Amino acid sequence: MNKLFSILFVLLLISCNSKNNSNDNKEVSTSNSEAQQNPKIVTKGDSNSNKSLSIDSAEKPKEAVKISLNTFSDLPKEIEGCSCYFYLSKKDRKEEKYIFVNDFAKMAFVSINGKIEKFILKEHQEGSDIYLYSNGTYDLKTKITKKGSDGAEGSNEEGIITLIKGADILFEKNFIGSCGC
Repeated sequence: MNKLFSILFVLLLISCNSKNNSNDNKEVSTSNSEAQQNPKIVTKGDSNSNKSLSIDSAEKPKEAVKISLNTFSDLPKEIEGCSCYFYLSKKDRKEEKYIFVNDFAKMAFVSINGKIEKFILKEHQEGSDIYLYSNGTYDLKTKITKKGSDGAEGSNEEGIITLIKGADILFEKNFIGSCGC
């Protein structure tokens, strides 16, 4: 009787083992199908050859485009009369190298990668020192952190200028400047 149970047990093990092997084959074929869609690359020189890097063929590496706010000396023709002029340093102020200018109303100008870009005021609350501008591609925020009178009809100001694209801050610097007529 023990022999009969032993034989049945061995047959049961063999039967279970063959089912596992057929399931393994199914998993391999699924993995091979996935591998054709999402190829995996094993990097050479790894001490652990099981490490792999999945590459999605739809995602191609994006080239990083460097965005910078530059100073500029030539004022746009729209800037006449009452205006604000912001600079990155006292030296820039002395040399009239602007980082930002506006017309005291709805237009502002900055130089992005050497090209003068026009921005339109999209948000400012009365009593607030934050001004939000947009040109459709970028958003520009100026925040006045310090304001004082220049003795005439204007004011000396300090603050932070921020260039934004989507959720990314591309440029953020302190500025000094003045507004007046």
